Amino acid sequence: MSNITYEKSGVNINVADAAKEKMKEVVAVGSDRVLNRVGAFASLFDIHFPQMKHPVLVLKTEEPGSKQKLSISRGKVREICFDMINHLTNDILVMGATPLAVQDAIICGKFEPVVVEQLVKGIAAACKENGSILTGGETSEQPMLWKRALTF
Repeated sequence: MSNITYEKSGVNINVADAAKEKMKEVVAVGSDRVLNRVGAFASLFDIHFPQMKHPVLVLKTEEPGSKQKLSISRGKVREICFDMINHLTNDILVMGATPLAVQDAIICGKFEPVVVEQLVKGIAAACKENGSILTGGETSEQPMLWKRALTF
């Protein structure tokens, strides 16, 4: 049996679990097409499109790039979320598609609940403003790999 634990690696599971409870308030809210909620291993999204003869899903990934460090250091977390989701939405719209849902990935060296909560709330609000929803995603604390960098 190994002596390796999350705690010994610098990860506090209790802090992450408490933050995930708060995320439930803004993730997958506003759409009955999401068939499950935060806590599952993946999101289930009803893709029944009765109004379309041959529906096609347009999939897009976006990340804020180097702007995220400047944004977070200046306390502009919400703004970087809107910037990222607006780019994502624009790329989907130019393909002639309708934005439906977003999955996030927040990866950090030290889990900072206030920052992560701001990110999730900002992404959810930006999604709502753009006619889609945040269905969930992944939050990971990796102290051995990152100092503080956050990615989406």
